[in-house]
Amino acid sequence: MLTVIANNAISQNWPKIYSHSQHHTVRSIVEDYDNGYLITGQTFQSSVPRWAWLKKTDINGEIIWEKVFGSYSYLTFFNDLLKTSNNETILIGGTTKYDPDEQQDPLIIKLNSCGEVEWCTVLQSEIGSIGTRIVELSDGNVIALLKYFGKDVSKFRISLVKLDENGIPLWIKNLAQVNSLIFNEEGYDLVKVNDSSYVVSGHCWLYPDGLKQYWIHSDEIGEQTWEYIWAEGNGTTDESVLYADGSTFTMGIFRELGNPYVPTLFRISQDGQQMGKSLILGDTIAGSEAKPLVLFNDSMFFSGIQWRAIGSPHEECNSEAILFDTSGNIIQRKHLIVNELGPVCAIKTYDDKLLVASTCDINAKFEVYLWKLNATLDFDTAYTFPIVYDSLCSDSINSGTFEYDCNFIVNINEIPSLNEYRSKFKAYPNPADNYFFVEKQKSIENKHHLLEIVDSLGKKMEPKSFDDQIIKIDCSTWPSGIYLLILKEDDKLIDTGKIIIK
Repeated sequence: MLTVIANNAISQNWPKIYSHSQHHTVRSIVEDYDNGYLITGQTFQSSVPRWAWLKKTDINGEIIWEKVFGSYSYLTFFNDLLKTSNNETILIGGTTKYDPDEQQDPLIIKLNSCGEVEWCTVLQSEIGSIGTRIVELSDGNVIALLKYFGKDVSKFRISLVKLDENGIPLWIKNLAQVNSLIFNEEGYDLVKVNDSSYVVSGHCWLYPDGLKQYWIHSDEIGEQTWEYIWAEGNGTTDESVLYADGSTFTMGIFRELGNPYVPTLFRISQDGQQMGKSLILGDTIAGSEAKPLVLFNDSMFFSGIQWRAIGSPHEECNSEAILFDTSGNIIQRKHLIVNELGPVCAIKTYDDKLLVASTCDINAKFEVYLWKLNATLDFDTAYTFPIVYDSLCSDSINSGTFEYDCNFIVNINEIPSLNEYRSKFKAYPNPADNYFFVEKQKSIENKHHLLEIVDSLGKKMEPKSFDDQIIKIDCSTWPSGIYLLILKEDDKLIDTGKIIIK
């Protein structure tokens, strides 16, 4: 717990600049329960990304504590940051710590309200794969968006995985498998429509038209219900916002053939139909970039964009904050900095202020810039009254570097598919060490069953007979490997599953 008394100045200078001896980049921001801010990004060593970091600041952007995750010997990074309904923090990104070939694997870490690791999950794959976004469901489970899946990156490039509140993967589903003319799909953002559907936005390559804006809608179990490719022009999309009428607004870039890319607001109906687009700065600029999108009120959006005049060199790129209506008409705009890199993330705060962050290339070194703006896009003034931060933690939260040890590491191919998730029984923990449980679904709990177990060489082990809903199986002497579980009722096979023994 920490009480901060802000300075007595009536205004303050923005941006806040978070520097490091090496390159320092930002990825995501959220507002904490105490109205401070949590910011995450990564730090480089000799131009190579190495550590992930999480900073906690007060309401005026002053750092309260900072945690660095990882070691120089392996790569760690975070792409997204989620504050849960229980005031815990979930970070998603990637790591090479547990991969013998130093391939990136999705990394998901949950911290308690004192910033301590509650659980850590790694999803191993044969080729580089990362986590990009994460959203919370009403039951405390989460849905994560993954980039790539396994060896065939030409096919499996966008996946959803559902994890329970303890970080255990429940199921995984690959998306974008419908149209054979679509390839090189990229999923950048994940928006929860409700607990039973999600929208992924990004881009794809459509033969023979090239780079296209791309959306996918899936139901609660990852089944793709529709996909949409923007009809005309080329470009990409990034952050999306669900609107009150069920439509999706998405920020991105667009161009007609022969013209430069320009910041654009796209709108898709709830059933995947094109509703319209708005070129935010017209078509008289070049070299543009547009990522964050924030719904400011019922009729206004906020975004951070980057652009330069046609014919101007890249070092004359402008980063701006812009307020505009749902038709793309500009209401306010604020020049932030001359910088080749545009704003990365933005949020609306509890008091209707806007926070926008960018990685800025200053004298050939990346630094993190944070601006706080009011509703007219003027720099915000300082809060001068005492504020208690981290009140849910009895002691002050310490800064430092931490080498995380993940308690759940599973091959991405061993995560249950949709059909396996719907199975008649489940085995857990999976992987198992000294023992595991087999639990029948309630629909068959009062019947007599026989569980047959077969190792990876096809050798059958002693079958287990049980009538109760749950049976505990001692596997302390079993060799490591994957075992097939076969559930039978009256000598009839009714379901199968797998268990991994460490």
